[in-house]
Amino acid sequence: MGNFELFMKGNKVKRENQFIAVSNNFLDKDGNPVKWEVRHLTTREANAIREDCTTEIQVKGKPGMFRSKLNTNEYLCKLASAAVVTPDLNDKALQDSYGVMTPEELILEMIDDPTEFSEFLNKVQNMNGLDKSLNDKVEEAKKLIEEDSTASIAHFCLHKLHMLPSEFLALDEENMAFVIASINIKIEKERKEAEKMKRKGKK
Repeated sequence: MGNFELFMKGNKVKRENQFIAVSNNFLDKDGNPVKWEVRHLTTREANAIREDCTTEIQVKGKPGMFRSKLNTNEYLCKLASAAVVTPDLNDKALQDSYGVMTPEELILEMIDDPTEFSEFLNKVQNMNGLDKSLNDKVEEAKKLIEEDSTASIAHFCLHKLHMLPSEFLALDEENMAFVIASINIKIEKERKEAEKMKRKGKK
């Protein structure tokens, strides 16, 4: 079999569903927590959920400029709901028994212990490779700032211009080019002035 054929859909490894004890509020006849069946989400599904939970809000003091804002609680709730296979969160009888109308409302009613719900969210994110901690993201951002020129400019904008990275990246190409050129000129000017002062200090 050639390498190309290894990429055919028929050779793609199937990710198996997992069975997770989610809550101590649902027990079987032996008193053990009933396990929920949870599936892996596809990239398309995860992206669609994120997009559905993202809104564009206007940047304060900057008419015509908008930035994306993710409703994290809504995103995680929809992500978890979409991953659950059993129980069927779309079942109308189940929804009616809790007095709700959507899978997201239902899962919040069923897992109403904050600790259990948080643990379940972590497991779903872990299954789908979305479990990076804040510290992990911070380290990635630090590395990006050090290695990527655009990220370093965004870093400068944040500290000197009080502009969020999302605001900088939302600029059109002409405005972004102007900002980068302006910053580069300022940095070069400050460097030359620092060298000049240093030479004067040695005299």
